[in-house]
Amino acid sequence: MRNKSGKIWWVLPLVCGLMIWGVFFGQKSNNNQTQMVKIGKQWDQETFDRYWEDSFGLYVPFGMHYWADKAGFSIQACRFNLSKSSNIFDVLTLLREFRNQTIDIVVLPSIYGKALAKTLENKLDLPIETLTDAIGNPD
Repeated sequence: MRNKSGKIWWVLPLVCGLMIWGVFFGQKSNNNQTQMVKIGKQWDQETFDRYWEDSFGLYVPFGMHYWADKAGFSIQACRFNLSKSSNIFDVLTLLREFRNQTIDIVVLPSIYGKALAKTLENKLDLPIETLTDAIGNPD
């Protein structure tokens, strides 16, 4: 008589593999068009994880920051375009790709004060008050 437990040893790895595939590839973001993703400098892990759930409907077990850490990189401020119906693997790939992103800024000589602060606010992801104070301070 054969041992029946020997026939199903592969079921547990199969079920785990299907669950992982379902989370990372089966779940799609709810944006119906390409959308700008903007990761802030002062975001903590909870804010970062909640952003993906609230903005894109992507629930990630243990949080997106956990899987980014497992993929070998830390979350940094960045911007990128997320195509419609992206999966979590796509998001992690983009986060890794844009983590050391640089921002090119061209400041025309005729822009001063609040106009300059407003221009820099969107590029640098800093509050306009901080920029206005920095522009007004000669040091």
